[in-house]
Amino acid sequence: MTGFIYHQAYLQHNPGWGHPESPDRLKAIKQAYDNLNRRDKTILHTPRPATEDEITAVHTGEYFREMGAVCLTGGYHRGMESELDSASWDAALFAAGGGIEASEKVLSGEWSNAFCALRPPGHHATPNLAMGFCLFNNIAAAAAQLLKKGAGKVLIVDWDVHHGNGTQEIFYSSDEVFYYSTHQRSLYPYGSGDENQTGAGKGEGFTLNRPIEPGAPADEYLRLFHQDLNTIEGRFQPEIALISCGFDVCKGDTLGRLNLSGVHLAEMTQAVSRLAGGKIVSFLEGGYNLNSIVDGFIGHFQALIDLS
Repeated sequence: MTGFIYHQAYLQHNPGWGHPESPDRLKAIKQAYDNLNRRDKTILHTPRPATEDEITAVHTGEYFREMGAVCLTGGYHRGMESELDSASWDAALFAAGGGIEASEKVLSGEWSNAFCALRPPGHHATPNLAMGFCLFNNIAAAAAQLLKKGAGKVLIVDWDVHHGNGTQEIFYSSDEVFYYSTHQRSLYPYGSGDENQTGAGKGEGFTLNRPIEPGAPADEYLRLFHQDLNTIEGRFQPEIALISCGFDVCKGDTLGRLNLSGVHLAEMTQAVSRLAGGKIVSFLEGGYNLNSIVDGFIGHFQALIDLS
């Protein structure tokens, strides 16, 4: 079965009028899920919130407390670029908890794979800084818990149009987590995600960045993606793969200039699944054009169902 993580709390985080990371993004995905013909092959799951210990496995305790105080009083946090309040805090805890729960269920074999329809997104959040609409790094928190549960090697594939600088920073010196990112070149966060950023210490060689030129044809993107997965397979055999799934990589997105579609994401999902022995957990990151989001989600999620 394919898990679908969702919580009403995700809709309560309101980053401000006219903000691109609006609750409408998630409403569009949930409606597409509700309209699926094969929902009997899926499990809709309401997650628990993450604990402080689970969050501070990838963020500092000072940052955790600071974010709690900001959300309690309301306002902005440096770099977050979103309004925050108590609903944001609840949404962020349930988002991190949802990713952790889904990952544990897939690792154990209870679910074949899963999609986490959560917000706020997470891959820009560093150990001590909120960035790019992200409060807690959901995918990093899940990877950390998988390692504690006995997963020897975790692959993170980040195909959001923006580089996941926070995830890269958290695991830059780790040889247990391989971080692979495809992203549009010369886009936010500027200076992050260059080809020469390959890891440090025992993590050297366990980070692979693939900047893509703006407007690149989909077939060129896919050629590079498959080439990189072959490279990863030669040096890293993951027990599970986590995907930072940004639908802003799809054609028509308002913040990106790449040209993928749901058909292409389905092909990429299948390729990652083969590399990870079928164990995949996907985390919603970016995506700001509702039509592109729905097209990308349907292609990606139907592929997960087909693989389950």
